[in-house]
Amino acid sequence: MERLDALRSQELGSNNSLRRTRQDFIDKENATDTKTKLHPAAAKDPVYKKLVTTLTAWVNSYVIQDQLGVRDLISDMSDGYILIAFIEKLTNEKVPSTVDGASEKARRINVTACVKFCEYSLNIPSKGRFTIDGILNKDYTSILCLLVDLVHAVGCPYVLPSNLSIAVMNPEDVGGVIKNKTTVHQITKDEQQYSQSRGIYVEEELFSMEDLSRPVPLPDAFDKLFDDRNKVTQVTTLIRGFVNQKFEGMDMAVDDLALEFHDGVYLILLVGTMGHFFVPLNFYHLAPKTAAEKLENVRTAFKLMGEMGISTTNFNAVDLVRRDLKGTLRCLYTVFTHYSNKNNA
Repeated sequence: MERLDALRSQELGSNNSLRRTRQDFIDKENATDTKTKLHPAAAKDPVYKKLVTTLTAWVNSYVIQDQLGVRDLISDMSDGYILIAFIEKLTNEKVPSTVDGASEKARRINVTACVKFCEYSLNIPSKGRFTIDGILNKDYTSILCLLVDLVHAVGCPYVLPSNLSIAVMNPEDVGGVIKNKTTVHQITKDEQQYSQSRGIYVEEELFSMEDLSRPVPLPDAFDKLFDDRNKVTQVTTLIRGFVNQKFEGMDMAVDDLALEFHDGVYLILLVGTMGHFFVPLNFYHLAPKTAAEKLENVRTAFKLMGEMGISTTNFNAVDLVRRDLKGTLRCLYTVFTHYSNKNNA
């Protein structure tokens, strides 16, 4: 019994020692933590939440093609891996001087490559709005400003909330004591001038796990087609003519395929016209206002296409909603070839 009590006493002492060691480590970490933190009031700001939701939806609409997905925007963009994938899909260009690996050195090389690409290829000067160290250290201001400036340079189908400033807390060593200094940074300005025509307001999580886990199709003729602008123009003209021929009886015509098919309404009407059936108006959103409603419409069209024997495995509903021309053409060309093959059979 005495031995058991001694062991218990030893265990208790060891646990107390571990607790003290752990607490000392936490205190040391807190004392030396120099990372900026979002002010609690800013974190609760619905406009800030709206911006993060919108930017997350925008990034995910591209990186899902590489079977990637953003859950925590600030954390996920800080290592450079997803940032590289996003910029390359967004611009259809290769970010030079990147490396494989997740080491601190590899992260710095990749984030540096992304920032330099934005500065020299997209003419996005940092102007003090973002820094390489800021992105690596998960600084809210740097990451949000970089993404917002990308919207300004390249364009985005989603409307960002305007005139948002956020407060961040910067730990500073004052006489050996760490104190937080709060600073305010402007993230967005009048964003309406940068939104594309009929911009989408993201009001809820746009992309489901089904979208994020969907397999990426193997490269096909369309991937090669987009290397030649003249061929893209020829195919676009062919598809536009096919669509307008089908819409003649409804006194409708389209000009911008990616824009006019992005909400799913015209795709539903096209499929119904080809199949000689009427889709009841209560089956879809006739005048969709949110991205979620548009995505639901496109998925409804895909279901109808599947019932007609038209494969939808080589394109994604999200591609159409975000007005991706390649995805839209791939979808409409599949419809066109199905119709042509059926008529020639």
